[in-house]
Amino acid sequence: DDVLAAAGGSSRGKDDGWRVFVGRVLGQMVAVARARVSKAPALYSKFYEIGRFMSSRFYAADEHLELDGLVVNPIFAAAVKDFLRHVMRLSSTAVVYTLLPPHLPVPAGLEFATFVPPRRLPASRFPADIDPSKTGLPRDIAAPAGNPSLHFTSFRLETQAKVEVLARVVVVGTSDSAMSFLQSLLRVPYLTFHNVRVVAKGGLPTEPPMFRPDSLHFSPVDRGWHGVAGGVQVLEGKLLALDRAGRTVTVELDAGGSAAVQYDLLVLAPGLRDTESDRLQGLAAGEGERVDGVFSPYNPAIDKRAADYARRELAGSPAAKCAVYGSTIAVLIAAARLMELGVEGSQILVVSPSKVLQPLADNKACALALDATRAAGVRIVEGLAITDIEVRGGRLSAIVLDHDERVDCAMLLCLSTPGVDPTLFAALNEQSLVLDGRLVVDGAFRTNDPAICAGGELVKLSRRAQDPRRMDQFSQRELGERLAEAVLATLDPMGATQGRKLPTVVPPLLEPLAEAGALPGGKYLLHCWASPGMFPKGSLETDILRDLTSESPGGKSYSRLTVDRYGRVASALFLFDAAAAPAGKGEAWTAMALVGLPVTYLNDLEGRVDRNQMPDIRAFLFESEWARALYHDRFPMLRLQLEAGVKGHPSMVAVLKSLTDRVGHEDARLANPEMFEALLPKDAGRLVQNGLNAFLESNGDALPGYITSARAAEMVSQGNNVWTQTAAKVGLVVGDVPLMDNTL
Repeated sequence: DDVLAAAGGSSRGKDDGWRVFVGRVLGQMVAVARARVSKAPALYSKFYEIGRFMSSRFYAADEHLELDGLVVNPIFAAAVKDFLRHVMRLSSTAVVYTLLPPHLPVPAGLEFATFVPPRRLPASRFPADIDPSKTGLPRDIAAPAGNPSLHFTSFRLETQAKVEVLARVVVVGTSDSAMSFLQSLLRVPYLTFHNVRVVAKGGLPTEPPMFRPDSLHFSPVDRGWHGVAGGVQVLEGKLLALDRAGRTVTVELDAGGSAAVQYDLLVLAPGLRDTESDRLQGLAAGEGERVDGVFSPYNPAIDKRAADYARRELAGSPAAKCAVYGSTIAVLIAAARLMELGVEGSQILVVSPSKVLQPLADNKACALALDATRAAGVRIVEGLAITDIEVRGGRLSAIVLDHDERVDCAMLLCLSTPGVDPTLFAALNEQSLVLDGRLVVDGAFRTNDPAICAGGELVKLSRRAQDPRRMDQFSQRELGERLAEAVLATLDPMGATQGRKLPTVVPPLLEPLAEAGALPGGKYLLHCWASPGMFPKGSLETDILRDLTSESPGGKSYSRLTVDRYGRVASALFLFDAAAAPAGKGEAWTAMALVGLPVTYLNDLEGRVDRNQMPDIRAFLFESEWARALYHDRFPMLRLQLEAGVKGHPSMVAVLKSLTDRVGHEDARLANPEMFEALLPKDAGRLVQNGLNAFLESNGDALPGYITSARAAEMVSQGNNVWTQTAAKVGLVVGDVPLMDNTL
């Protein structure tokens, strides 16, 4: 009775549906659960990939159980599954869900539950002139607070035991490729990994880089590291030494001391970092000593140290200066971050070794960014390298440029040419791993030691692979996924039945790349571009057919899309005032969905630009309701389904052959849709339209701004005549499904 009262039984006030279940063995209480029949089971399908594991249509609305809390005597931890089965039976439910805080291990006893990945969805909203209560749309469901991870089980899943993997896997680094590798490895639903350790200086990166561009590979939801943080042991530190014979790595811990960690498989994916700071440190300090005030920010620990140092030594001290060294867009992003930390623009000096600082290939965007930087008080010096630093009392006091020009300086951020971390390089070289500028791997990402794999921008493919691709030019997230596929071919006990094979070549890498971040002067940069793998017969520079640009008065917003000769969006660049468009900054990761799309998807964007009817492309693509579906996580799947359906149409065979022939002859007119629109049969267009309508209706919970004919009919029946009036304007009635083309 005390337990029931403390847990908040329904007798204490309003009945909100929560019930307390007590498990007993021989009269002794061994387990307590607090749960209720879910009031909003649609929440799980809207924000999580629950559809990958079960179909909600097989369960009634009252068969979903929310588990709020569970306490079990450790002696009976192995019986949690049986206890929950009884809870489901007593509550007449068939599925149990529980939401757990991110970044924390899965509680003991719940390892059998299946992790459900979160969905990558932009924010959804109803149009301002639509009353949700008078539509047939599902009611708007808010995302659960705190970005929790979802785990679930059902009667069916409880009869299917997971396969346990006991191999000791050690992952070094938290680069984008390393985190993507961990996501892909640990999210295999039928596997449970018991011994995965991550060597991560500063821990897992829960925020985008502070002083470098955000690659946009991970959304804010992704950075909860659902399924990763709960399945690994994080060793906060860096790799110090490697013993291949003993299969042991020595880790220098952030908290002090070191730890020896044994492995069965070692995965190296730390990424690259600026090494100029190490050269300068070596010139100014003795071996093993570090100069305070010199930073190469490439992980969360150094980001935090550099930010704390800037606040302490520069903010509020106008005489103290900070130099930012490099020639990429990172130097402007670092300058903006310093200003956010309280450093005045006049205290910041950007030193570029390039003769002309050109951080962006787009000349217009580059000029706007540099003008805003200078207007914020930041001084830019071009064509000079830092040759030495001066130290006083163990702290940086000045930098020395070419021609012995000396500049007083209290802080230096090095963001120049990336390379392999010197400590890591020494450890690998000492153990005779093959290095040729980068760590050499085969088509399965294995080094010359089969127990050591590597991926991301750290690696290059061996000459035997006859693959000259540079891995730093491709999506690091995609490389992490390919690395996981290769590793699972050997780690997965069910690999043969799952069709896993050890790859001999790295497959085509097609995912887009991006860089984004705040710039001085209140600007925000968002730049996405296609992978080199999208241009098998050319490149991003040679295959561009036309530019689509817009610029608002005063340069407050500049947009440029490039279209390749296949009619696809090859790149998208947006430079805008962050204060005027906060949503554009918060949902920057969605812009990657534009790259590779046919430009004809973009609501006659080409025609609008040609007619001078497009004042702001960015606002048109990101602030207009019509475009929300383009960024939906299942939109690529819709495209594949429609393409498969249309390709099966008899009349399409000739069209596809004609287009294929033109590709083979490198016909530059491929991007002209009028050439083949006339060849498309009308019923193929109807097939595409019907598929689009079905997609919008089945995903209405995340796309409430679209009114299909079926939803319109429901709206009319509920007293909303907005759609009736709209249909009358084009000579139709509600329920008609006209063939949508440019004339409607």
